[in-house]
Amino acid sequence: MFNDCYSRSEEIMREPPLPLYLYSVGEKTLAAGEISEMGSLKNNFAELIWGVEGTGELTLYGKTFSLHPDDIFFYLPGEAHRHLALSERWRTRWITFDGPLAEAYLMSFRYPRLLRGGTVPSNAIFEDLKKTIADPDWKKIRKNTGVLCQTLANLAIGNLEIAHSGELVKQCMDFILSRLAEPELDLQMICDSLHVTQSNLNRLFREELGVAPGRFIQDRRLQEAQVLLLNTNLTVKELAARCGFTDPNTFNRFIRRNMGMSPITYRKKNIKKKHP
Repeated sequence: MFNDCYSRSEEIMREPPLPLYLYSVGEKTLAAGEISEMGSLKNNFAELIWGVEGTGELTLYGKTFSLHPDDIFFYLPGEAHRHLALSERWRTRWITFDGPLAEAYLMSFRYPRLLRGGTVPSNAIFEDLKKTIADPDWKKIRKNTGVLCQTLANLAIGNLEIAHSGELVKQCMDFILSRLAEPELDLQMICDSLHVTQSNLNRLFREELGVAPGRFIQDRRLQEAQVLLLNTNLTVKELAARCGFTDPNTFNRFIRRNMGMSPITYRKKNIKKKHP
């Protein structure tokens, strides 16, 4: 694997105040059959990745997506990355970014996870970002944020059509995963945001995933709770808030109902298994 990465300087953390900041840019080359993975807990940034040469496969929440030259895929913060090279040589480029509005800005475009033949950043833009990403000069930091915002806006020029029902379901999944901590998250909120009727979304969700959207929300909240219980020292109250529960007692009952024990008992038992 060849990995050419350029990251921002430690001096560029949250100054000057901006809605999003360039985090890293780079290029990766994998040989046929080679796999590159990164766990979800390491990713506190959003990422755009696009194909340059060859073909590879991305896996997200158990679904696979093939990436060809000029195809674009995006990851949200906290999502595990898995890349598999299918051709003899698979070369990709990426841009990552964070900041208080990074995820909200990206999601506001309602792009599907995979854009076929999207508008990728030009070589000149990519090379300029590599040269300036570590520069602490505020003018260059602001310029890079502007370039990043323009790049995101230009990914799909013109009307973006949903090719089939699977794309709408993917958008729904993305919406849910980005808002798990919001207690107001429910079917009506999703339908209002994606401009689809409840009956249609229920039908499409069951056809694609075999479960209703409400069940998917509960499953993802349970998954988030398990990850946080085993990998953080958050209190039950803090865990509840991160998983979309305003009342810790309701969160306790939710965990007991699904795992047969309290959150604290689950943490103690499973940490012992990890560290005998």
